[in-house]
Amino acid sequence: MRLGVLWFLGVIGALVLGPPALALLYGVTAAGAGAQAAGAWPPLAGRPLRLAAGALAAAMAAAALLSAPAVGLVVLVGAVATVVLAASARPAPAALGVTGLLLPCWLATGLAAAAVVLIDRLDTGAAVTLVLLVSAYESGDFLIGSGATNRFEGPVVGMVAVLVVGFATSVVGIPPFELRDTVAFACMAALLAPVGQWVASLVLPTPSSRAPALRRLDSLLVLAPAWLLAVDLYVRSH
Repeated sequence: MRLGVLWFLGVIGALVLGPPALALLYGVTAAGAGAQAAGAWPPLAGRPLRLAAGALAAAMAAAALLSAPAVGLVVLVGAVATVVLAASARPAPAALGVTGLLLPCWLATGLAAAAVVLIDRLDTGAAVTLVLLVSAYESGDFLIGSGATNRFEGPVVGMVAVLVVGFATSVVGIPPFELRDTVAFACMAALLAPVGQWVASLVLPTPSSRAPALRRLDSLLVLAPAWLLAVDLYVRSH
C-alpha cells in the first residue's frame, strides 16, 4: 500500500515537472517490466535478451518525447533487433519461438509507457484524469482483491472505484473533458484496466510469475494506448 501511494505521488510529481520527467519515470519502470517479463521465461533468461527487452521498452518511452512516429520507428527497429537477437542466441529452429516470447515483453510495456508520455504532451488534463482513474482502479482492486475469495472481487470493486472517481472528476471539470465526456472516458477506463491485467498475465509464463514492475504498469497496457487514440480524436473534434 505504501509503495502504491509513493508511486502515485511520483507520477503526480512527474506530471507537474513535465513530459521529460514522466518519460524518465515510466521509461525506467517499463525497462524493469520488460526485463522482468523476459527473465520469467527460461528461454529468455540470458542477460543479453533481458537487457534488450528493458532497453527497447525504455527507448519507446524516450521516443515519445519526440513524436508518435518516433515511437513507431523504435518499434520497427526493435522488431528487427528482436529477430536478430533471437537468431543469434538460440539455434535457428527455436529462433521464431524466442522472438514470439521476447517481442511482447518489451512491446506491451514500452507501448504503455510511451502512450502515457504522448497523452501528457497532447493534453496534461487528459493525463491527470487517466492517472486518477487508474489509481482508483488499482486501489480498489488491491484493497479488496488481496483478501478476496475469488479473482473477480478485486477487479469489480476497482471498476466501481473508477466510475466513482470519474463522476467526481466530471463535477470538478478537468479540461479538456466536458461532464458527460468524462463519464464516457471513465467507463472506458473501467472496462480496459482489467483487460490490461489479463494481458500482463499472458506476457508471463504464469499469472503468478514475479514481475513487480510489470504489475505496476499492467492496468495501462491496453488502456493507455486506447486513451491516447480517444483523446486525440476528442481534442481534434473540439
